Amino acid sequence: MARMKKRAVKRPLVLAITSILFLIGGIVSLISLLILMFSGSSLVSLFQNPDIAKEEIVIATTFLLYFLIISLIVAILDIIAGVGLWKARKYSGIIGLISSIISILMAVFLIQVDFGFSLLYNLLEIVLLVKSWKYLS
Repeated sequence: MARMKKRAVKRPLVLAITSILFLIGGIVSLISLLILMFSGSSLVSLFQNPDIAKEEIVIATTFLLYFLIISLIVAILDIIAGVGLWKARKYSGIIGLISSIISILMAVFLIQVDFGFSLLYNLLEIVLLVKSWKYLS
């Protein structure tokens, strides 16, 4: 029996960088979400503060819950996009664009917290994704 040799894939540098950025972004987001979900100390202090009305606590926890769910979905989409981009699949480009646009919309709310880093990171992902689009099949 003849052994089949694996052919080395020549991946364009811009596609490899884009894929790695999506993977890093997704993994870092998942780790951050896990830390945020299991810390919970800020919510406990909210519930113990008598100066804050119950309605405000409900609004804050509801917002946090929606934010966590959307962030989890975006993180998973980033990882799927990163793996697909590594394999040069067109569906991953579409998923990457969708997750980056959602991330940019979320980053607008967080610009005071991270000084616009998320916004710039996602804009860089989109620019690199557009540049590497021709290599996707």
